[in-house]
Amino acid sequence: MEELGKIGIGILLFIITSITAYLFRMRQLYATSPKLYRHASISRDGSMCEVLVYNRGNQVEEDIRVDLPPELKCELIAASSPNISCKESALKIERLHKWQSASMLLLVENGILDVGKLSINSKHITGRVVKSDDNIPPNYAAVFLGVVVIFCLMGGLFSLPTLWENGRGAYTKYKLAKLMDGGWTGLESYVTSDLRDSYTDQEFPLRLESQKIDGNLLRATFAIHNKTALPLKVSADKKEKRSTGSELDIENWSSTEVAPMSSGKIQVKMPYVVGSKTATAFSIFMGRDTYVKVIFTYP
Repeated sequence: MEELGKIGIGILLFIITSITAYLFRMRQLYATSPKLYRHASISRDGSMCEVLVYNRGNQVEEDIRVDLPPELKCELIAASSPNISCKESALKIERLHKWQSASMLLLVENGILDVGKLSINSKHITGRVVKSDDNIPPNYAAVFLGVVVIFCLMGGLFSLPTLWENGRGAYTKYKLAKLMDGGWTGLESYVTSDLRDSYTDQEFPLRLESQKIDGNLLRATFAIHNKTALPLKVSADKKEKRSTGSELDIENWSSTEVAPMSSGKIQVKMPYVVGSKTATAFSIFMGRDTYVKVIFTYP
């Protein structure tokens, strides 16, 4: 199953990178004429209009040509760049860099410029004419990457609890490996508690002192070493795991309290079934504010 997951992730990454590469190579060239001024003081019968050219792609566009209706007489009044000219019923732009635009103001005589009669092309692509600049799409590659990033962030937020638990588990295993090898598990609450401040990474408040099989009972004695300045209350809750996977808990199987800077013992007895894993869950209270729960699995 893990191998299938890795294969699926690899295929997904291949699809995402392929789409991204395709969109980055895609050329996006657009033209529009959003503003028309029907009356121009510099011409008695003419009108003025603005023509906009957008390069929304990721490559430089060269030799851009915007063809105007041949029946109109058009004169370039102003432009956003010196490499723009108007010749033979066409606007010509030498070069337009990626994600840039060019603006031209035209004096039109013998009629009114209809945006639907414009056409645009460059050295590499035939562009598209739209009715207004609001209809010009954004850079497709940037939008796609933005969507991917959003989904990744959402996935990260949903998986954050799992990542936190995995990270806490890895940290616990790194710091308390010796205790875990000795049969203790569920140490995540202990590793960050105030209780641990009184013990080294190789020490623990509880230690298995003896265990004995008595018929169908397992009797175990644990030594308790309270190295803190507060009373330590320890409760042993039986947690028996059978081969069928069923689980049975009996709260407060036994309990004891050890004074500060002293030692004590707690005895536990529980049903014993040959071939099954038997474990005891201990609840440890230090004073009123600190509580940890750990599990000891018998060898």
